[in-house]
Amino acid sequence: MKKMFRILSSIVLATTLLAPAVFAEEAPTLSSEKISTEEAKVTTLEDLDRKFNLESVDVLPKGVIPLKFNSVAEADQYLSSKYLNVSQTADNDNFSQRSESNAGNTTGEILSTQTITKTKSTKLQGRINLDVTAVYILKNGYIYSLEKVTSDISGETTNFSWKQTSYTEKRLDANRTIALTVYGELTEYMYVNGQIRKIVTSKNVYVEFHGA
Repeated sequence: MKKMFRILSSIVLATTLLAPAVFAEEAPTLSSEKISTEEAKVTTLEDLDRKFNLESVDVLPKGVIPLKFNSVAEADQYLSSKYLNVSQTADNDNFSQRSESNAGNTTGEILSTQTITKTKSTKLQGRINLDVTAVYILKNGYIYSLEKVTSDISGETTNFSWKQTSYTEKRLDANRTIALTVYGELTEYMYVNGQIRKIVTSKNVYVEFHGA
């Protein structure tokens, strides 16, 4: 009888000791998916700044009118649709010529040396075009030197600005063509919660100018 009592006591004791462990395994935990969702919520302007790496603006560039949003949520929806999961560096390897202007004048040798100014335009983003202008010297139909490269935006640019940062040059076709890659920053301005913010996107485009 005593032996039976000891066995029953051991079973009760073992059950009591195991109970907390079972309870711990069944305790509810917050899933990583839910945590990510909570962290992704944008409710303040500071949240918006962090999500899209926005910068504050004290002075607007001349002629720029920021896009106005009535709330942080509205701005978040707009920016998410336009910039989220989109590379901040846009490569335009196929420069689509939309227009070209050409002005030339003789600078020395009779009709053999010319200063050429050409402009080509391509779609940069949405309804914004980038106009690239190259000034170069021709000698007997061959490109002798590249004097200047400038670029600017056109189209629906009310709340945008463009800053050219650099360019690279390569000669093709035995100096009959200049291949340029132009680098710059496209900046969009917005007005949210009484404050002005900007988002900067790095861009680069490729364009060729021909000597003849």
